[in-house]
Amino acid sequence: MRSIVNKGMILLQMLWLPAFTVTAPIFGQDAGFKVSGRVYAAETGLPLKDIGIRAANASVEPASTGDDGQYEITLPDAGEQLVVAYPGYKEKVIFVHGREVIDIWLLGEADISMDDATGMIFREVPVRNVTGAVEAGRLDEFGQSPQPSFGQDLQGRMSGLTVINRSGMPGEGAYFSCRGFSSLFSSSIPLVVIDGMILKSEGFENPIIHGFHYNPLVDLDKRDISGVTLLKDAVETGPYGIKASDGVLLITTIPPRGGRTTLDVSVSGGISFAPDQIPVMDASHYSSYLMEQMYDAGMTSAEIFSEYPFLEFSKDYLYASRYNNHTNWQNKVFQNGKLYDAHLTVRGGDARARYSLSGGYLSNEAIIRNAAYNRFNFRFNSVVQVSSRLDIGFNLGYTSGRYDLMETGAVPHTNPIFASLIKSPLLAVYQKDQEGISLPVYDDVADFGLSNPAVIVHEVEASDGTSKFLGVSYVNLKLSDKLSARAQFGLDRLKSNEKIFIPSWGMAPQGDGSAERSMQVKVDQYYSILGETRVSYLNRFDYIHDLAVDAGARYMINRLSQDAGFAQNSATDEFRDLNSGKADEKSVSGFEDRWSWINYFLSAKYILNDRYIIKANLSLDASSKFGKDVEEGIVLAGYPFAVLPSVGIAWRVSSESFIPDMAVLDELKLRASYGLTGSDNFPSYYTRLYYSTIPYYSITGFTLNGLYNPGLKWEEVKTVNVGLDLALFHERVILNADWYSATTGDMITYLKLPEYYGYESYLTNGGSCRNRGIEVNLYGRILNSSLQWEVDANFTHYENEVLSLEKDQIITSFLGGEKISMTGHPMGLFYGYRSLGVFSSQQEADGAGLVDKAGRRFNAGDIHFDDLDGNGIIDEQDRTIIGNPHPDFTTGLFNRFSYRGISLSFLVQWHKGADVFNYIRSEMESMKGFDNQTTAVYNRWVTEGQETDIPRAAFGDPMGNNRFSSRWIEDGSYIRLRNITLSYTFTRKLAFINNLNIYLTGTNLFTSTSYLGYDPEFNFRDGVLGLGIDYGKIPQARSLVAGIKIGL
Repeated sequence: MRSIVNKGMILLQMLWLPAFTVTAPIFGQDAGFKVSGRVYAAETGLPLKDIGIRAANASVEPASTGDDGQYEITLPDAGEQLVVAYPGYKEKVIFVHGREVIDIWLLGEADISMDDATGMIFREVPVRNVTGAVEAGRLDEFGQSPQPSFGQDLQGRMSGLTVINRSGMPGEGAYFSCRGFSSLFSSSIPLVVIDGMILKSEGFENPIIHGFHYNPLVDLDKRDISGVTLLKDAVETGPYGIKASDGVLLITTIPPRGGRTTLDVSVSGGISFAPDQIPVMDASHYSSYLMEQMYDAGMTSAEIFSEYPFLEFSKDYLYASRYNNHTNWQNKVFQNGKLYDAHLTVRGGDARARYSLSGGYLSNEAIIRNAAYNRFNFRFNSVVQVSSRLDIGFNLGYTSGRYDLMETGAVPHTNPIFASLIKSPLLAVYQKDQEGISLPVYDDVADFGLSNPAVIVHEVEASDGTSKFLGVSYVNLKLSDKLSARAQFGLDRLKSNEKIFIPSWGMAPQGDGSAERSMQVKVDQYYSILGETRVSYLNRFDYIHDLAVDAGARYMINRLSQDAGFAQNSATDEFRDLNSGKADEKSVSGFEDRWSWINYFLSAKYILNDRYIIKANLSLDASSKFGKDVEEGIVLAGYPFAVLPSVGIAWRVSSESFIPDMAVLDELKLRASYGLTGSDNFPSYYTRLYYSTIPYYSITGFTLNGLYNPGLKWEEVKTVNVGLDLALFHERVILNADWYSATTGDMITYLKLPEYYGYESYLTNGGSCRNRGIEVNLYGRILNSSLQWEVDANFTHYENEVLSLEKDQIITSFLGGEKISMTGHPMGLFYGYRSLGVFSSQQEADGAGLVDKAGRRFNAGDIHFDDLDGNGIIDEQDRTIIGNPHPDFTTGLFNRFSYRGISLSFLVQWHKGADVFNYIRSEMESMKGFDNQTTAVYNRWVTEGQETDIPRAAFGDPMGNNRFSSRWIEDGSYIRLRNITLSYTFTRKLAFINNLNIYLTGTNLFTSTSYLGYDPEFNFRDGVLGLGIDYGKIPQARSLVAGIKIGL
């Protein structure tokens, strides 16, 4: 603790030095200080007349500009502030700093400015007064893209925020992380706060529908959002303590507005297009491949034609029509999906009470048949001014959603995409009679035991019904002109009801083959309550001192329960409920989890002479997840508390007297911060000895549910951030740049235990890691006349490194491969065998002299694996790092061209350098069985001396040619036209219509990539260990949407 304070003091002294080496002017109380100048429009450079100018802190007679834009005003003090406001332009605050002549340039209301207020934890703050790494999201394009979740609209728009779409399933949303990955086993998702209420931003555990990830963020309609701010460093996230290690995403919903009642309506509809197909073998090539596999399995021609007579293609075969087909199974599962969205907002009120009421409906079909997402949502925000000192407000939202789903991922018998790729093209969707005429009955499972993809999309029933209430109520009390208090209560209530039924007809046997049909149900219920009370002190005195102090406490309780049931083998496919299953083949399960968090915070910010800014926080946090024997931090009332201080300073160099007034430089600010945050994002009961029930025939017993660790504590993240804010040419160019280093100590890890313990692992604080990176944002108004051109670009680069682990490395397995996290390398690297190509000849294979661990020799046509230990045996000792799923960098480039009422905007995203594992390709180029394969296997090795990168076909893959190796690791880089929008805004008011906008938006219309799968962007599992693994989820769709927005 002492070292932390010392480091903070050293940083403070170094970076605060300019405040004392440059003498600030001391202004007297000269009542006759005059200021004059001109006011110009930044857009045209022309002077503006009739512009009002007043003093910010004194009651003096305001001034206004003449025809030439000239003004003159008498101030009580040379340290005053000027406030310039005029309809159609941004309000501008100018610090006089003893200057007698000040020319003022006003920006349009839609222009980006350093004077813009951005939402922070306690209140809105002008960007020029921010000390840390903060980024405000631009919402001008929200509501025009077809994605239901607002998180997807942040993609490519914020530096430091990595946003990865989970799939093309509507409503599944995106996974996002801030500044890399701070932990090995947690999700690393930023804390999401909506109107002051902390949101559950992770999905539920143990989904019964494979590959589906419920996304709580989709329950918030993006048209209800008025502001999004990303807080990235410790000095800005500090008041949230152990919840803030991965950044904080602040979201505010549309506030109530008084005055005339307004009505805003938006309606859109469109279509999403089926993806480009992965080329697979046609019927002719597949038949040849089958024969080759059967010969390799040791069968003779007579045996083959006896067991599989259809391969003779004889018309005399009674069932020839069943196998004489050329079915494109991908056509049977993909479709063009329809999109529809409508939203309505009513706002109004008077000086005493104001409100905002909204409702929306969304219907979004997937590009997989019979998969869709539908949502109803309602929101009511209101505030009542009880008196001049007291107001009461409510922000209430309710959402009801339904997912019609398909299983995705590595489940070929129930994943329609996977099944459509491997299903034999010789077979048909429907049964046929002997004349080859299709019958209205789906074909059943054929010779090779694969499900009928058409049955999967039409007969498997999988759904998730969700309901969510998110509400915040608050009371603001003004105790004096400088002192105020706020009490806030928030509730997050969520229920999910998953169901799935898998029939028997047309479906491959499940599990060990004993289940002909199965049904499952799972109900998750979550609620959290957050209470917050704080006192705020705001004061500006002697014209040069600004002080803001906030102190308070938060208490949050959470409860999560899950109940699930499973049954199988009902009498027929028509009986689909749990009660219909066999009595002795049913099971139930469930759990209940509770945890709580308390947080005391103190935050103070001081601004001297509009030049020097210092901000400091102190957070004390306790969690029910902490062990009783934690030695770090402090103990209060018998509970261990994390002590997390942070400090940040900023120097507005452009406000210094030694910087001359220049038309080029508007703002130059240097920033630096250092601080501690933490994380308690680990399972709840690992610090306590607890038991769970276990059934045994007709009785129920208890069993110890894991080893507990009473010393388990929070992960602690130390962050250093250095930044620069620069504005040039009347803020036509704005640059924000940051460098950071964030080190996680006491990282949560699972320590493997010897078998005699009876448990596989033990949760402990056993490691450390570091993320370093650079973030750059560049905004420019290139053209600013009748034709306007805006550019908004960002660049993100981070480097992740494991600094220490209990045993220097942790290997984690996933279906199809392994990942390794080891000291000195990034977390979650792909770990397997290095492929050097294919032995083209027997001479080459003999020269290598390699055998597998069973002693079998590698021959011509086999993969040449790198023998790293040089012993001539290819075994586990030859595994090495074969891929890095972390990107080299990501960029986003947004452009908008406007001419009068016409606007064309587009966003291009570049994701560079991330390696990915293509599981689907590893199965479809394996040539180990009778599944259909991609056309890449046309180039498989078949003759001596053939040069190729595809090995020989070998039934059962006896030499392990398809083991997890660099052969399956691909470059996941891509450049994508994320969206493009053409819109027209009617500039004339039409009768009772205040504003009218029509638009056409295209999404994902162009993607450049070398990746061989459907889509280079996917996320199967949150966190670093799920990064870069493609199990064949629904790809993102190309779509076109037309819409209209009307304001009444």
